[in-house]
Amino acid sequence: MNEKGTAVRMTNVSKNYLMGKVAVEALKAITLEIPRKRFNVIIGPSGSGKTTLLNLIGCIDFPSSGRIEICGQDVAGLSDNETSDFRARNIGFIFQNFNLIPVLSAYENVEYPLLLTQTSARERREKVQQMIDAVGLFDHRHHRPNELSGGQRQRVAIARALVKGPELVLADEPTANLDSKTGRSIIDLMHEMQSKNNTTFIFSSHDKQIMDHAEEVFVIQDGQLVDNGREGRS
Repeated sequence: MNEKGTAVRMTNVSKNYLMGKVAVEALKAITLEIPRKRFNVIIGPSGSGKTTLLNLIGCIDFPSSGRIEICGQDVAGLSDNETSDFRARNIGFIFQNFNLIPVLSAYENVEYPLLLTQTSARERREKVQQMIDAVGLFDHRHHRPNELSGGQRQRVAIARALVKGPELVLADEPTANLDSKTGRSIIDLMHEMQSKNNTTFIFSSHDKQIMDHAEEVFVIQDGQLVDNGREGRS
């Protein structure tokens, strides 16, 4: 198991992709520790490897070499089914394009992760209503995504990510498609929810507002970690 205060530990992690016959090294011997129950942000220019790093932490992709521990679990030793189950129980995701299911209402989108973990109907109802209310969308719970504004859709995505009580929430450029005022309200909401639920948030972002809220900042450039967890400014 990892130390009590560590949500993610990477040791000499590299990730290579094959583009035609050419091997591209997206991440180069990354070693880092991301603390639990904090507002962490990974920053760097486009193409630096931020999204690749987030995908490895989210068990969506796997390293070419090195070791990754998520919530104390060495994920390299898990089968495909075990990886899917681990991800479903421990990790929530927030995307810049929201990734809501268009034919489902806001309520049903938030409920969906609980269906994957076979939560009882009564518990699902209690958790979804509580989370929908927490993000200020109770009156819009029956609306489908195309009936909601961008900010409202991102609030649904936040509720969906948090409803199962995950150890980690990963957010890839969560304010990129929002205007600055809406983005600021979403950042404030995520910060409030992180504090209230003691969840570990890990962002990739260019947004200065997110960086200003960060407790830990990891800087990545050309696939390499150039600043390992300096304190944020809030």
